[in-house]
Amino acid sequence: MSQNDTPSPLGSGSHDTTETQPTDRLGTPLTPAETELLRIYEDLKRFVARTDLPPCASRNAKKALAAIHVAANDLDLVYEHLYDLGV
Repeated sequence: MSQNDTPSPLGSGSHDTTETQPTDRLGTPLTPAETELLRIYEDLKRFVARTDLPPCASRNAKKALAAIHVAANDLDLVYEHLYDLGV
């Protein structure tokens, strides 16, 4: 099998965006703004989990996460309790 005969991991030829497009909890495709909001939320979750942050940075990052969580939860992008994350 030559290199050109190797099947693509995404399928053959056409690229179906519905397979990779993120959705909300109800299955509705996300808008670009919702996708960015979800990315920011996930980035903040990772950031507040760090153990090397100074206290002021940790506390303010948790406040930012709480604010973004309200929007992400209202848009049905996520459903989780921030207490489970230590916020």
